[in-house]
Amino acid sequence: MRKDNLYGCIAGAAVGEAMGAAVTTWTTDMIREEYGSLIESLLPAPTSTKMKGKFPAGHSADAVPYALQLIARFLENNGAMSEYDAGEVLLQWGADPANLEFAGGITRESYCHLAGIDTGYRYPFLTYDHHKISNEAAARAFASAVFFPGDVEAAVEATIKVFKNIYGNMVSLSGAGAIAAAVSEALKDGATCHSVLAAGVHGARRGFEIADSYRIQPAATALVSRRMELAIEIGLAAQGDFEKALTEIEEKVGCSNAANESVPAVFGCLAACDADAAATLRMAVNLGNDTDMMGSMAGAIVGALHPEALKQDDVRLVEQVNGYDFNTLAENIEKVISAR
Repeated sequence: MRKDNLYGCIAGAAVGEAMGAAVTTWTTDMIREEYGSLIESLLPAPTSTKMKGKFPAGHSADAVPYALQLIARFLENNGAMSEYDAGEVLLQWGADPANLEFAGGITRESYCHLAGIDTGYRYPFLTYDHHKISNEAAARAFASAVFFPGDVEAAVEATIKVFKNIYGNMVSLSGAGAIAAAVSEALKDGATCHSVLAAGVHGARRGFEIADSYRIQPAATALVSRRMELAIEIGLAAQGDFEKALTEIEEKVGCSNAANESVPAVFGCLAACDADAAATLRMAVNLGNDTDMMGSMAGAIVGALHPEALKQDDVRLVEQVNGYDFNTLAENIEKVISAR
């Protein structure tokens, strides 16, 4: 069963990201106006989205390709992870201009810093650089978490260690801790929606604490864990009313690329939909704004929890368009885990 859950996690992240990539930066109203309804399938990205109309339906954005290269690195090292892996993989991944063109802001900045490229950044002197509170670490956190099924603490610790030099902000890493913990819990036999929600909140707190122990840059913003509690409360109260949950999460929690908006929003979707895979993904990719990253995060969690619920036509299309092989990846991860 564990291999199926690993497969579901990786495939779910990829399908969710590709689905959300078609409408990223749009509002929910714009999605309805363009398509006549909320989207629930893989579509080509129009020119007015972040993907600039350049890719067919099913094409990945930037989180999953980078994450899969990280997984390949971890597999080469028999599951061992170091604080240098993310940077070394980023230098390889970012060397392809096609990857860097669509990379998130902090990912691109980190690549340029490592590669010695002057970006002309105007505020290097800031003690607290609040634009670095992005969700980019969270959207890639499944890459490390899949190696620790059911071991939430190890998953969070490994995730913070791996990403701290690239996404060096306590709020960003708190979001990564939340997703890592939720994925780890979802991969455990007997996991439920409520156990995943609880693990996510714990992971956000632990991620923040571990980041603090590394003396990572703080930020004067709302805590990821507290906003997650708000989002979960909203989601649980609106169970059974998809439209109400969608509106309240968008308006009260937020759906930007800030980790303390989009990460909590994903957990609000999980709560509202009782972790139903199709409904959770549909809500996450229709919230508006950073829909590809929310799709990736939501897809990783619900895919791990309910791999059988993923639409196989969607999975096959994403594999075909991007050259992925999720089954082989899952088998190789399972071998590493079993050899411990």
